[in-house]
Amino acid sequence: MNDDGFVAKMCPGPEDPGKTIVIALRGAIRVERAAEVRDIFARALLGGEHVVLDLSGCSALDLSFLQLLCSAHKTALRSNKHLKVGTILPECFMKTVDEAGYARREECEVQIDNCLWARR
Repeated sequence: MNDDGFVAKMCPGPEDPGKTIVIALRGAIRVERAAEVRDIFARALLGGEHVVLDLSGCSALDLSFLQLLCSAHKTALRSNKHLKVGTILPECFMKTVDEAGYARREECEVQIDNCLWARR
């Protein structure tokens, strides 16, 4: 664990351990950790077909994280892979999505039906 409480852990997913990777992020995810988070996303997308992001233990995050997540999602799509955010979303995630203006009613121009930010 780092001084700010940031922890990242990658492990095989329960459904298909050879193809699914779960990334569990804990603590504060801010711009100071951007390079580290980018590398974690890249390794996960290289190692699995399905990547699930567990944010349930996050205490804070900022716009840089949302930008990295969006970029990783687009990278996954171009590689015919899947990246999704887990079902338990901390308040800090929802608040940052809203404050940054990422929440949307429609899919983004890159997506057909899987935009991370579309509220259904």
